[in-house]
Amino acid sequence: RFHPDPDALLPHTEEIHSELARLMHDKQSPHWHLAANFLGLLNAPWATALQLEAITQTFPDANFADLIITLCTSKDSQSIPTMVALLASGDLETWQAQMTEHALRNLTRVVALNGGQPGRDVDWRKWWQEHRGELPDEVRARPIPHLLTVAMQTGVREIRREATLHRLADDSKRTYLLISPGILLTHNSLTEKLDVQHHRNSDAQNEYAGLLVVLSDGEVNTNAMREFWQNAAKAFGGRYLIALAQAPKWTRQQAVPWVTGRNRAQVPEAKFTTEEFTAQITEDVSVTYPIEPSRVFLLGSSASGPAVYTCSLQPQTTFRGFAIISSEFRAGQLPPLDAAKGRRYYLLQSREDKSAPYFLAVAAERLLTKAGATVCLKPVTGYNPSALTVASIGPLAEAVRWLENIKSR
Repeated sequence: RFHPDPDALLPHTEEIHSELARLMHDKQSPHWHLAANFLGLLNAPWATALQLEAITQTFPDANFADLIITLCTSKDSQSIPTMVALLASGDLETWQAQMTEHALRNLTRVVALNGGQPGRDVDWRKWWQEHRGELPDEVRARPIPHLLTVAMQTGVREIRREATLHRLADDSKRTYLLISPGILLTHNSLTEKLDVQHHRNSDAQNEYAGLLVVLSDGEVNTNAMREFWQNAAKAFGGRYLIALAQAPKWTRQQAVPWVTGRNRAQVPEAKFTTEEFTAQITEDVSVTYPIEPSRVFLLGSSASGPAVYTCSLQPQTTFRGFAIISSEFRAGQLPPLDAAKGRRYYLLQSREDKSAPYFLAVAAERLLTKAGATVCLKPVTGYNPSALTVASIGPLAEAVRWLENIKSR
């Protein structure tokens, strides 16, 4: 491969700059690709600037692939804002995202927190906002470029396929993992403020993403959890963001995994309740993404089920449906059931479950229905809610479909 001799080229810098600039502005030129590759071999600020300009002009057409290869060999920190924009676009192929992320980590000295998987552990736009002031003056002065993505050209925007870890108020005890299967949204849903009353019976509901908040008894930030819930999100029609809430650990020997207003005395160290935590998650997601209020649901299984029941019985809630899987129902340990009126419950219960006997689910169906709720009790055989398998996804998808389509009493 040809490698230019910087010392030999130095006297001709002005002519080379002028000629390459002319070629890069003519994408129809048969020499365009050669010029793009040559720019990547020159270790000069002006060459990097030409590359960055060409990227904003060609992204994301076919010529862009050549540029990203040469850009990622650059050691010029001026490339940082453009790399941030590329990763945030959602239009990179997997190999392009991996290459860009690797180059960006080398330039910024950001160490991978999760095995170096692209886009999974660093929100690069947020990183730029928080650390921009630490970079050289010439880098700080460069804005993140506006890229004309495929979604913008076709009249939609994509919430890119990713899994990102969030900490509310930078509090490790308020951690959740947000899963997106890749959701297309119309521009209207991005620019208009959602009028809940107007959209309640409108086709415009489909322009917004749904949100499923899941109370997870275990660690949320694992490859197994990411893979399972990405597959589940696809089974939900690719129309839902999934927020996996991690149970806060207040003590080593915690009496209950999910602290609520009803059992808080058992964990006096707790600084907040599950009711507060789930409400904060929905608010946090809604700040960034346009969420359809009629498709915001809460799901819990086994030990987290009682907390879902408690959240569902608050006087005011942002959730429009509740899915409870293989969990106990103890009315005496819950808020008054009157609050269940007009709310939707999907109960998935195994008849063989000894830890949460089936008759308790039957009691839940009877008492919640009596209180005015709409309830579906779905008996299953041999269902294990903790098994992250393909067989577990079908029942979850059925629960989401029922909550989405059933009309409350």
